[in-house]
Amino acid sequence: MHSKNDWFILGAGAIGSLWAVSLKESGQACYAITKSCARDKYAEKQFTLKENREKITVPIQCVSADQIDHPIYKLIVSVKANDAVEAIKSIKYALEENATVILLMNGMGFQHEIHKLLKDQHIWTGSTTDGAWKEAPFSVNRAGRGITWLGHTKKIPAKNPLPFIPRLDVALCDDIDMKVWYKCAINGIINGLTALYQCKNGGLLSCNQRRQRLKRLADECTSLLRKKAVPVTENLFEMSLSVIKKTANNFSSTLQDAMKGKPTELQWINGFLINEAKSLGMQLYAHEELMIELHSMNIY
Repeated sequence: MHSKNDWFILGAGAIGSLWAVSLKESGQACYAITKSCARDKYAEKQFTLKENREKITVPIQCVSADQIDHPIYKLIVSVKANDAVEAIKSIKYALEENATVILLMNGMGFQHEIHKLLKDQHIWTGSTTDGAWKEAPFSVNRAGRGITWLGHTKKIPAKNPLPFIPRLDVALCDDIDMKVWYKCAINGIINGLTALYQCKNGGLLSCNQRRQRLKRLADECTSLLRKKAVPVTENLFEMSLSVIKKTANNFSSTLQDAMKGKPTELQWINGFLINEAKSLGMQLYAHEELMIELHSMNIY
C-alpha cells in the first residue's frame, strides 16, 4: 500500500544507495528508481552497506522511471550531474505538485534547468561531506562519515523535510548556496587530481608535488569565491586536506567514472569554475592545466 510518506530515490549510485539503506533501516518506506529494473515492475533488490566493520543488507523495491504507477510526494535525486535534467524529466509525470524534492548531486551549473522544470515543487538543495563509493550494483562502501546540509531553494525558513535517520547526520542551512559553492570548490581541488594520478584520496598527500598542486587549485578557488562575493570563512586548502585525510581510503566519484571509461562530472565542477571565472575576467590556470592533462588521458 503506497502513501504520501513514501520516499523515492532517483539514482542508486553511492550516495543514493547510502540514503536508500539508511531510510529503509530507520523504518521508512523507500523505493529506488533505477535503470536496471527496466523489465521488472517493483522488483525487490538486496541493497548492502558496509561501514567500518559493519555490513547491513536490506530489501528495497526498485522500479524503472517509466513504470511508476502512483504519485511521488517525496523524491531524493542522486544521479550524476550529466544525467540530472533528463532523469528528472523521465519521472516528472509521476511527481505531484507541491512535492518535496531534495537534490543531492555534485557540481554546479545544471540547477537552473531543474528549477525551470520543477516550478510547482518544493526544491531543497543538499550538500554532503559523506564519503561513499559503489563497490558493486546495490552495494556501497561508506568510507567517511560526514554531514548533509539542507537548504530550501527559496531561502525560506522551513521544517526539515526529512525524518530522523540515525545513520545520517542532517542539518538545516539558511545559506545553502555557500555550502554548495564550498562543496564544488573542494571537489574541484580533489577529484580531478585523483583521476589524474589514478589514486585514492589519500594518495594526494603522498608527495610534496601533489600537495603543491592541491594548494594552487585551492588558491584559485578562493580567489573566485571572493570575486563571486561568496563568504570565504575557512581556508579551502586546509579544508581539502581535512577531507582527504578523513576519506583517505575513498575512491572519488571522478576516479570511479574514469576507471570505468564513463563520462565524469568534471564539466560541472572544474569546468563550471573555469567558466564562472572567465565570465568575471579571471583565469584559473591550475584548473585549466588539470583539465588539459585529463583530456589528454581521454578523461572528460
